[in-house]
Formats: sequence, structure tokens, C-alpha cells
Amino acid sequence: IAKDGATALVRGMSVTYYGSIFYGGSYFFTYPYFKMKGAELFKVNGDSPAKSLLYFTSGFLSEYIALLLYFPFETASAVLDWLAHYNGVCDGLIDVLRKDGVKFIYQGYFWYALHYSINYSVQIAFFETMVQKYKNQYPTQFYGNEFAFIAPTAFTCGMIGSAISNPIEVIAFVNRQTQAHPYRKYWLSPTALKIDDERIGCEGVLSLNAKRVCIFADSLYWQGIQR
Repeated sequence: IAKDGATALVRGMSVTYYGSIFYGGSYFFTYPYFKMKGAELFKVNGDSPAKSLLYFTSGFLSEYIALLLYFPFETASAVLDWLAHYNGVCDGLIDVLRKDGVKFIYQGYFWYALHYSINYSVQIAFFETMVQKYKNQYPTQFYGNEFAFIAPTAFTCGMIGSAISNPIEVIAFVNRQTQAHPYRKYWLSPTALKIDDERIGCEGVLSLNAKRVCIFADSLYWQGIQR
């Protein structure tokens, strides 16, 4: 804020906004669908231990599919960090497609999607399992005081998911930053490129601590609104 002003905090908002619409619409449709169909197909009922695996698998598949729709916007965000002459998200995506094709749009997708799919499927599996236990074992205390149970559970699930997937996120983070390199050559000198490479490899990874906080808060929000 001190360097760029308060407007810097909403820079790239359109990319995040449109990407999140496609991502959220896909995930919140496919997750309940996979969960329902999986329960019917594999005869998963009651408090069967297989339910946790069903939650994990449904979450993993839903996340991976949703990120197929979201990732092009993530690529646009990485590119727009280096080139400021685009007139919006569509302009940036069209230019990237014209110059580098669909393959470039999904460069780094595997590690990125693997990280988030593991992270959120671990979260949802733990969360759904724990909430079901609360309902069965402490029905009187749970109903009417849902938030008191949901808040610490969602926070804990976020911590567990992040701890498990953090090594993959480091790889995904570096891949995401380096995928913008073909565009940086248009305006960065060789010396500047070397300095920026060092920033990506060192300082950039340190910023993952801030991402941990965001995931905890996000977990609390999206898990909570489902209840």
C-alpha cells in the first residue's frame, strides 16, 4: 500500500473474479454429484469408513475438473504480471493463445492441480467425517451451535491439508512464476532477468507463509457456508 497505493490490492481482480465463477460453479455442482453417485455405486451407507474415502475421491475429482476451467485465468494472471499493455483478461488470453497456443495456457497445470486437489480433498474428507461424527455423537450440542463446531474443525482441516500438500505447492509456485519467462524477455534486460530468477526461487517461496493464512480463512468460509 505504501509503495503502490490501496488500488494495488485489487490489481488483477477481474482475472480472479471470472476464474472463480467458473471454478466455483463447476466444483459445487460436481462434488455433490460424485458423492451421491459414488455412494450409490459402491453401496456406501451409514458410518462406513469408506465414506471418508468417498469424500476424498469426490473432492479430488471435482477439484481437478474445476481447475481445468480456472487455470487459463491463472496463466493470464502470471502473464499480466509482466506485460501491462493488455486491455483485459480476454485480450491477454487471446494474445497468449495466438502466440503460444493451448499448450502454453496449461503449462504447469499438473503440479498446480495436484497441489490444490490434494489440499482441498484432504480438507473435505476430514471435515465431512468430523461433522458427521459430531451429528451422531453430540446431536444436542451440535444443532443450534453449529458454528462452534465448524470453525475449529474447518481451521484444523485447513492446517492438515496445507501441511500435506505444501511440498507440491512449492513446485507449483515456482512453475507458475517461471511460465511467464517467455514474456519477460520483451522488456527485461539479461541482468534484470537473472535478478528476477533469484527472487522467484528464494523470496517468492517465502511468500507461501501468507498463502497458508489465506487457505485457513478460505477453509473456514467455504466449509462453513455449506452448513
